[in-house]
Amino acid sequence: MASGQLPMWVQIFQAMLTPVVAALALLIGFLQWRTSHQRAALDLFERRMAIFDAISCIISGIVGSGVTTAQDASAFTRARQRVDLLFGPEVPAYLDKLMQHHGRIAGMPKPGQGCLLC
Repeated sequence: MASGQLPMWVQIFQAMLTPVVAALALLIGFLQWRTSHQRAALDLFERRMAIFDAISCIISGIVGSGVTTAQDASAFTRARQRVDLLFGPEVPAYLDKLMQHHGRIAGMPKPGQGCLLC
């Protein structure tokens, strides 16, 4: 070994240190991306669940009481407006069909109010 020259093991260690640091940086970047992706999926699920809870609460109130109100209709409409952004095309189509049924049910006479069969 000449004077002023580093030992061979130190030179090898120096040469390997840069790729190791780069690999660690790559690993950290990938893990941060994966965490961010999972967080976005969780946020989407929470938004979807909030809409599902709102709609199921409205429907259970209507089914439980047998009466639909303007407040139920407006709450349903508000929830329905948010559905387009968070669900596929099947869910808005189903909710539109449900709203049509709601309109027919709301227009039906209540028992004892002019219904010939009641």
